[in-house]
Amino acid sequence: YNNAITYFDQLLKTYPSSIYAHDAAFWKARARWEQRNHVIAMSEYENFVRSYPSSQHVPEAVFTLGQIQMEYGRISTANRSYLTRAVNTFAWFQQNYSRNNYAAEALYLAGEGSEILADYSTARYYFQQVINIYPNSAAAFKARDRLGTYRRW
Repeated sequence: YNNAITYFDQLLKTYPSSIYAHDAAFWKARARWEQRNHVIAMSEYENFVRSYPSSQHVPEAVFTLGQIQMEYGRISTANRSYLTRAVNTFAWFQQNYSRNNYAAEALYLAGEGSEILADYSTARYYFQQVINIYPNSAAAFKARDRLGTYRRW
């Protein structure tokens, strides 16, 4: 991964206007994520989305950013603010990419993040939204199970 990151950095410095610059920036962020370097990966994805808003990789970058925020937020209580960021990122993703293959899962993950934060009413809302908007998705089946646990309380 380090060699790839070095190569992508070199490409971006040497050819900043290249038609491949957005690819290099995206894959550089992905390499940081593969290394599980959470803080740098989040920064790289945020910079990518800001720098290349029309890239075809933006939806995947935003979804992955949410995943990283969620994972990092679960590592320790000191990182819990990242869970809130993840919920917001997933909700934003679904609102802006509602027809994307990951939209239902993003909404479900917003509910899961809310649940982890003990914001159960928001979690219920997101789970119900998954069912309402994407009733036949795998995420909807998971949401139904989650809502079923609330009904048993």
